[in-house]
Amino acid sequence: MEKNVFQKIDINNFGNYSNFVWKDEVRDYPGNNIVEFKKLNIIYGRNYSGKTTLSRIFRSLEKKQLPSRFENPSFTIKTTSSGNISQNSISTHDYDVRVYNKDFLDEHLSFLKDETGHIKPFAILGGENTLIEASIKEIEDFLGDAELKTGLRYEYKKNEDKYQELKTKQENLKKELDQLLFDKANNSKTGIKYNTQYNLPTYDTKKLNQDIKEAKTLGIEILDENSRLNLLSSIKADALLPILFLHPRFQDAQAIVSAANKLLAKEIKPTQAIQELLSNDLLQNWVRTGYSLHKDIRQTCGFCGNLLSESTLDRIDSHFSKESKMLEDEVNRLISSIDDYIKTISIISLPNPIKFYTQFQKIFSDLSEELIKQRDLQIKNLTFIKNILGKKLENIFLKVDPVYIDSNDELIERLVGDVSSIINSHNKICNAPKPDSTTILKNLRLSEVAKFVNDIDYEKKVDCINSAEKETIDQRNYLDKLKSERDGKLKDIDRLRTQLLDERKGAEKVNEYLCHSLSGGKLKLEAVEIDGQNTYKFKITRDNVEAFNLSEGECSLIAFCYYLAKLNEASSVVRKKILYIDDPISSLDSNHIFFIYSLIEKYLAQSIKDSDNNDINIYEQMFISTHNLEFLKYLKKISSPKTGGKESFVITRRGQGNSYIKVMPKYLRNYITELNYLFGEIFTCSKSENFLKEHHSFYNFGNNLRKFLEAYLFFKYPSDTDSRNFDRVSEFFKDETSSEVHVQRLINEYSHVGEFLDRSSQPIDSDEITTLANFVLKKMRENDPVQFSHFVKSIGQTDPFAVQ
Repeated sequence: MEKNVFQKIDINNFGNYSNFVWKDEVRDYPGNNIVEFKKLNIIYGRNYSGKTTLSRIFRSLEKKQLPSRFENPSFTIKTTSSGNISQNSISTHDYDVRVYNKDFLDEHLSFLKDETGHIKPFAILGGENTLIEASIKEIEDFLGDAELKTGLRYEYKKNEDKYQELKTKQENLKKELDQLLFDKANNSKTGIKYNTQYNLPTYDTKKLNQDIKEAKTLGIEILDENSRLNLLSSIKADALLPILFLHPRFQDAQAIVSAANKLLAKEIKPTQAIQELLSNDLLQNWVRTGYSLHKDIRQTCGFCGNLLSESTLDRIDSHFSKESKMLEDEVNRLISSIDDYIKTISIISLPNPIKFYTQFQKIFSDLSEELIKQRDLQIKNLTFIKNILGKKLENIFLKVDPVYIDSNDELIERLVGDVSSIINSHNKICNAPKPDSTTILKNLRLSEVAKFVNDIDYEKKVDCINSAEKETIDQRNYLDKLKSERDGKLKDIDRLRTQLLDERKGAEKVNEYLCHSLSGGKLKLEAVEIDGQNTYKFKITRDNVEAFNLSEGECSLIAFCYYLAKLNEASSVVRKKILYIDDPISSLDSNHIFFIYSLIEKYLAQSIKDSDNNDINIYEQMFISTHNLEFLKYLKKISSPKTGGKESFVITRRGQGNSYIKVMPKYLRNYITELNYLFGEIFTCSKSENFLKEHHSFYNFGNNLRKFLEAYLFFKYPSDTDSRNFDRVSEFFKDETSSEVHVQRLINEYSHVGEFLDRSSQPIDSDEITTLANFVLKKMRENDPVQFSHFVKSIGQTDPFAVQ
């Protein structure tokens, strides 16, 4: 199928079409596949079947307005392009449709049916000034064709697409940044507007853009979280008091260990040792204690009451020498100093974290906990050292192994420094002058904005938007330049065409077609200038005299030549058209029928050569409808398009009801005579199961049977007058008298409703029709089996009465 053509039509309501759905009705047989419109479409239908009504839908596309005499029209034409056409889009479609039908005649050729009417003049390009035509062609070649990718039109289309692409890119970049700005300003969770610290309920993207500009101008730095908390704390309404912290000086525990090990390593010997004491520490301590209680105080032993001899005392004194006493004193002094130090650091008191500003509370709490933990570890180590020194005292003469601990002196020193630093930071805020809260909050906000700008790479995004905007503007300017050049060229063409437009040429074109007709050039269309108006009117002449009382054949002939010529009018030569020709012949003789066909074949259907010597059709899509079987016979021979295909349809009407479009039956498509067609209709009615799907054939049975018998029996029983028709029926059915009477009755009643009004108000008796159809077919078979066999074959069926 070609581009931009019609495929199907659904008609919900239009004249005698109602609820017509293409996919339900237009299917082939066999196969039941949906059949679509092709490039060339032949449509057959009896008078009043709905042909002209269908053509009026297409004419509404041409006129871009709905006909006034149809109530609530509703239809949808499905196309090969992306969009469909309905009654609602009738004025906005882009198809060039040209329809020949009764409405066309009424609009343009009312003179043909009313002598007071007129013939609308039209102008086509004159043929005198070949230089002007060459200039127009040169400009058209320069303009080219967008679809064929040539010339200025294609250059414009290509750059228009590029402009749209650049514009979309720019809009997307801006939309992305705008969304980020909107979220930062207005997001209910993270937006500045909803941050209670700032108290800015009317904050929006406009104010955010102002802040971005100010933050950049002032060079606002991005604050870390701790600095932000310090600033916030400084503006709280209830200021806290400074904190005084006098911490004890922590000693070097490692130095104490060294002093202890030095004492533990000392080894002395008594002047005259008492071996028993050296071997028993408890006994030695007991003697030392007792000696200090008795010397120079008592002469007798306080325990046993015996006299203490001078020699015994001297002996004990010699054991506990002066050197050992000195060492004992040193050890005791070290133990005492350790006890004092442990007591001092055990009562250390750290401030309560709640007394600090919020930003310090957590870190101070953690530092305090760690400092206490390390103090307790140091106390544990010192207690261990003290206990070892105590053992040295138990036997001052013995050497004791040195002690070792994991020193945490440096850690304690660092923790004390950190605690002091936090306290100093707190006190600094407490002692500082009361700050301006408005300024601080603004600085905090601008710092947050500066961080946002940095996080989203704002400057890079703005640069990208500006660059895209410049590209878009440059492309728009170039596109405007191309448009200006294109419009200028089109104006040049219009100006040149006004020099060529000639309404007289329109009449000459009609006469060119008429010259090929049987009128032999006697009938002509003349352009007569209206005095003083520089315009023309058309009139019909015969032998150079204005003609009136034209025959129906002459009217149809002039009308169709006028239609063909109008396809060449100046406003209509730019692109291919969709043509719809509805019943171009009426009661013409066979020569006129052939002439109309020859005009369609020669000027519309036959292909022509393009500039590359390829065969092309001058139309985009064509529809030809007719009620005349003889004309249909010629249309069977019409040139098929090189691409896009050809299809044939029939329009039927079920009684006085709705019209339907169907695929043309094979017998009507392949054997184009009315006799074959009528036989096919009678054959259809011979099968009762066809009543529902071929209802129209049963409604038309009386007329079809009458016309068939008239033609069929005339050739069988030629006679001189039409009055013999009744006698021919009697002659043919003479052996079946009762049946012959039945045939005569049914023909009369069903084909002459005006004489049998009661028949029109009664339902169709399909069983009666089926019985009679079978009777006629059987009689034909009996009378001439060979002829009957060929009739059956002509409609693509088999003998229904053959013995299986």
